[in-house]
Amino acid sequence: TASQYSRLPASKKGPISFASRPGGDWSTWSSPHDRSGAQITSPSPRRYIELRATLQTDRADTAATLHSILLELSDPVADGLTGEIFPVRIPASAATREFSYYVQPRFSAGQGFDEVLLTATAGTRFDAVVRVRAGDEHDIGDATAAELSTQVLVTGTDSLHLRLPRQVAAADELLEVRFQATLYGNVGSFRGFARNSATGTWQRVDAGNATELVHSSTVTVLVEGSQLISDVGASTQVLTPNGDGINDEVAWRFAVTRLATPTPVRLHIFDLSGRLVHRSQELRPDPRGSYELRWDGRHSGGTLVPPGVYLVRIEVDAQGPSAGYVARQQLIRVVY
Repeated sequence: TASQYSRLPASKKGPISFASRPGGDWSTWSSPHDRSGAQITSPSPRRYIELRATLQTDRADTAATLHSILLELSDPVADGLTGEIFPVRIPASAATREFSYYVQPRFSAGQGFDEVLLTATAGTRFDAVVRVRAGDEHDIGDATAAELSTQVLVTGTDSLHLRLPRQVAAADELLEVRFQATLYGNVGSFRGFARNSATGTWQRVDAGNATELVHSSTVTVLVEGSQLISDVGASTQVLTPNGDGINDEVAWRFAVTRLATPTPVRLHIFDLSGRLVHRSQELRPDPRGSYELRWDGRHSGGTLVPPGVYLVRIEVDAQGPSAGYVARQQLIRVVY
């Protein structure tokens, strides 16, 4: 202890050294960065960063070697960016919902951003941008804040890249991005980034209490419900495969949710005696999403089925407590 050390004779006092140890304000370890040039996903900006390298080799006679680590740093677009989403609970998956993502920045002089990037976890699809507004909390709460004429840049179904017509740089300015998205999983998490288009470096938005207008303090949405197959609909109730171009084919559109491992999605057609007349399937690496399976009124061998009523069964393979929700059935009428 310090008191014991002070009582030692000078000949027994060794040198005093100082070591920094991570405290409770350090973030947890990020996901692994497995390629050169990957963007650091830890919260930013921060004064310190701790790195841990795991070295692997596939040769028993050769040790893996790390020669160097290069970090590229840039000035932050804000002293801090806090984001939250609303609503945080939705009643059923595979339905398009409208969400508001709020970003509250803390600025120093000379900071600001004019681009926003939203990304979503697997099983979530961005559908449309409804509006983007910036203003103080009171204006946005009263719906009087002016809507920004935002440019939607090249993006994918799991991300949304927006360029604002001006920089968000005021100390009391709150940004709201309202968008539509479809969640096919049990949960959906949205991560936000901001950057100044002149510098080109993204800064992560950290989850927290961005505004008193909503009460979530999170960027994760929970989907309440247990159906694996939902929103089943047919393009027609009567199939007339006579070659006139009208209802010669029927398409069943539906959504598969909550399954994260490759699972075949099957379409079975039975006559009323229970005999299978047609089957088809689709297998994806990630089965969550929208489907469209078609039937032209023919047996698997290629001949037309007789007129009558047929049972349609759409099913997925599942295990565990969700197994009771693996099939949906409908009727289709074939008429000549």
